[in-house]
Amino acid sequence: THILALVASDFCKTTDALLKFFSKTFYFHQYGDSYSLERQLMDVTQLLVEWGFIQKSGERLLATRLGKRVSELYLDPSTAHKFLESLKLTQKIQANSFSILQTISNTNEIKPLMNVRDKEYQEIQEMLIENEGNLLQEIPNEYDYEFEDFFKSIKTAMAFDFWTNEATEEKLLETYNIAPGELHGKLKIADWLLYSLEQLALLAGYKSILLPIRKLRVRMRYGVKEELLTLIKLEQVGRVRARKLFVAGLKSLEDLRKTPLERLSAIVGLNIARGIKDQLEGKKISNKVEKQKTLGSGVAGI
Repeated sequence: THILALVASDFCKTTDALLKFFSKTFYFHQYGDSYSLERQLMDVTQLLVEWGFIQKSGERLLATRLGKRVSELYLDPSTAHKFLESLKLTQKIQANSFSILQTISNTNEIKPLMNVRDKEYQEIQEMLIENEGNLLQEIPNEYDYEFEDFFKSIKTAMAFDFWTNEATEEKLLETYNIAPGELHGKLKIADWLLYSLEQLALLAGYKSILLPIRKLRVRMRYGVKEELLTLIKLEQVGRVRARKLFVAGLKSLEDLRKTPLERLSAIVGLNIARGIKDQLEGKKISNKVEKQKTLGSGVAGI
């Protein structure tokens, strides 16, 4: 991460400059092994070259367009590499929302992953079998050291999927033993990872997966099913009010335009109904999805 940042910012343009920089760090001061440090720098630099994040010409180092974007996103290069490998698979595998959620769940950034309780093994195994053909990574052998984190990533993705299907915080605590604070913390990280995945897909030319990622990002932010995406764009309409409108048969903006204020008021209250009508008449148009930077309890629970 640090090597890529130094090269992408043009702070270090050669391997010698990298060595000089790291020789002034506390790590080097503590261990003082210049040979070991140089070998590590060479190994990591070569790895970044293989991943397509850095170009090397003799001693000269230059970040690629992809490498610069990874650095700008503050993404671990190993995570970015995993994302790009997963995106390649979307060319031959039909990705679904769960497979995208599992992709972002199996990262260093989302850790610590949710622990798996004994009683959950069967349910997680069934979910794994159900989605085996849609996962955007190879399933590790159950005896490999990666399998434990992979298995935990399935549970984490299940919890995220439960949230996007409009489960309440109380139900998530009961079902997956994840407290509201931990949930919202992970949702913020997930939003960043989904945005990063979208940006890498855009840059690498995987256009077919862009819309599913964007839809899933909004669903994760507000905890709604896809059918509520149109309604959730309205100010003062959260997951609960959007569901009330949908159940009442008001499933589109056109439905809301045609509905008398009196009927709308009976569903969501007079002030909210007036606010909706104002937005539909163009008096107050906003892009709530883009403006909303954090997931506050007041937004998701309304």
